[in-house]
Amino acid sequence: MTDIAEKLGLPPVAHIGFVVSDLEKALEQYLPLFGEFQKHEVKLPPLILHGEEQVSAINVAIGKSGDTEIELIQPISGRAPRHEFIEQGGNGMHYLDFFVDDIDTVVEKAKERGYEDYWSARFGNGGWIYLKWEGDSLIIEIMKR
Repeated sequence: MTDIAEKLGLPPVAHIGFVVSDLEKALEQYLPLFGEFQKHEVKLPPLILHGEEQVSAINVAIGKSGDTEIELIQPISGRAPRHEFIEQGGNGMHYLDFFVDDIDTVVEKAKERGYEDYWSARFGNGGWIYLKWEGDSLIIEIMKR
């Protein structure tokens, strides 16, 4: 990962996203490792996934490990990559998130190295993008700092 991180100009990981089918069970599992989490429900605005507008909602628990945010995510409705991850048998680490000043530059460099734009949202000067590499289930999320 270090070689790719250097070529893309990525800073240290800002947060790690775990997608889980049962948030309460995951909290029991991860509480001894990461400490307390703050829980809340998030209803996402309509976003494009596979060329179609999708609305989704998730239950989220946020914790910390040093400077790194740990996010536990349970899909509860709609369609999003998190839902697909669970449907495909996934349960655990789903993505690494990096905060950058210039999303477009990082995405351009990532696409030159074979990454594909999987899911994204842009608003004003902010936003984020999920980048996926064929054959790798781990998603790289690039978010505007």
